[in-house]
Amino acid sequence: MGTTTTNRRDALKLLGQSVALSAIPALAIGAAKKASAGTINRDPKWDTLLAEYRRTHADFLLTLSVVNEAQARYFEALKEYPEPVSPKSDLAGLTLAQIARLAMKPYSRAAFDAYEADHKAWRAKRHALCERIVGAADKAHDEAANRHSYVCHAIKVYPVSSLPILLEKAELIAAEYGDHDGISSEFVADIRRIAQREA
Repeated sequence: MGTTTTNRRDALKLLGQSVALSAIPALAIGAAKKASAGTINRDPKWDTLLAEYRRTHADFLLTLSVVNEAQARYFEALKEYPEPVSPKSDLAGLTLAQIARLAMKPYSRAAFDAYEADHKAWRAKRHALCERIVGAADKAHDEAANRHSYVCHAIKVYPVSSLPILLEKAELIAAEYGDHDGISSEFVADIRRIAQREA
């Protein structure tokens, strides 16, 4: 599974949180517009970027939900392929005295070689199963995550030309990345307060 997908998924933590986040773009922009009370002189390029943000954000969440469903099916199917048990695993639950007696016996290289072969075959089956059930969904989510990340970067570097639109930008970046990786809530509050005063 792709690195980008994994990082994004880790950031969102749970699918339930991801679904809740789907309302963030509309809420953030709505709050900004309310703060500026209709004084925004709209920038067509910025509005196009916002529309693309909403589209890629929704696509990211949709493909994430598909990946989660596919992973659930994969782990259920994997139950039909139990992992081979190492010959060393038969020591579990034994007393020290029993282990000491077993240690006196010649080590069965043939048994360990057979285990290695079985485990290699099991890993191949597991990989094929994952690719068959999750592969396409994971690839689609990787692509959606990359598209959304590209748009988020474009929003970060876009040169806004008015205070109300700056507030929209700050609200979106804060909502997307949070205090640690984006813009702090205190900074957004400063912009919101000035935008309200200047309205």
